[in-house]
Amino acid sequence: MRREKDKPEFDPKPKPVSFMITQFHIIFVYPGNLTVLSNISQEIVYSRNFDSISIRGSVFDLFQRHVLLIGQKDQLEYSLLENEDRDAWKQYLKRGHIKQALENCQSSQRAYVAGIYADQLFLKKKYREAAKFYA
Repeated sequence: MRREKDKPEFDPKPKPVSFMITQFHIIFVYPGNLTVLSNISQEIVYSRNFDSISIRGSVFDLFQRHVLLIGQKDQLEYSLLENEDRDAWKQYLKRGHIKQALENCQSSQRAYVAGIYADQLFLKKKYREAAKFYA
């Protein structure tokens, strides 16, 4: 027989039904929501509620970049992860991880990030290395 103090407490926070980890994100799947968290900044970068489906599971296709959501009544919904690495370089730059920003930026941002890295090297009196990145 359970006593009053042995009653489980109500937890208002919903628990994820599944999660997935990619290079730059953690994807949490809740019964009525898909939330994407940045691995770099630990901030929510995308969230989508589902009114017409109660999610009970998910599958992530790494090659096609699809998240397939499985509903209670064999309903299916999918989301496409596009440009996952698009802003990773900005997040690295904000955190001061300039080498990682340089490794993850597109060619159009490379000169900008390389200039910042060169400035940092120059201030550390590493003139030869700085010159390579200025060039």
